Amino acid sequence: MSKSELLVIALVIFGWAGAAQAAATDQEKCIAAKLAATGKYAACRAGADKKATLSGEGAEYAKCDQRQLDAWAKIEAKYGSDCLTVGDQASVQSEVSAMSACLVDRLIPTGTPVPIEVTCVACPDGVVVDGSCIRCPASGAVLAGKCWILGAGGDSCTAACGLAGMAYDDATDTYAAATAGSMAHCLSILDELGYPYQNNNVLGGPNASLGCAYSGRPYLTSGYATAQGSYAGFQRVCACH
Repeated sequence: MSKSELLVIALVIFGWAGAAQAAATDQEKCIAAKLAATGKYAACRAGADKKATLSGEGAEYAKCDQRQLDAWAKIEAKYGSDCLTVGDQASVQSEVSAMSACLVDRLIPTGTPVPIEVTCVACPDGVVVDGSCIRCPASGAVLAGKCWILGAGGDSCTAACGLAGMAYDDATDTYAAATAGSMAHCLSILDELGYPYQNNNVLGGPNASLGCAYSGRPYLTSGYATAQGSYAGFQRVCACH
């Protein structure tokens, strides 16, 4: 292959690379800009820690904090709604600060190593609500910041949640039971679970601490709901976490 042919191939490759880079969306540019700002913030704090170590004085992070704050505001002002996340400046600053502090503690020969653990969990099989991952099986429904499932006939909510690999949540009583005045809540949850109602009436069921339940039609028992309440033939509406 001649030098001229190699030159043509190189130009084509670099041309494609340049085209791909130019094709970045504003969403991608916002993410890239925030990643760059985060890296600069971490480097700034590391520089402050280095200076403090050599001088024997306390580290000063004020300038680092302000630069990160200014950079974040500039990025979000530039890309606006194209940023997939907004208003996360403080949380990122806090997380980087905590990690840099852990690193400094790790490097100081105190005789007691400080373990550093970084856990980054996406939200598999869940829904993010107000920054929290709510895990919920495919047969369940997320409503009012909770995962709701419909147990098998005669099962308690302890059993129903356990079978789903989860634990009982008090919202079963505080949101969906008669004590919460939650006829509408009971109906809404059942509707989300795929059991729509034909009218706004919920029949009274056996007083077995069931709360919201289903047995061919919606039921709302009187009084409060408990984790262990159960009654043959009645499927409980349970909040689980």
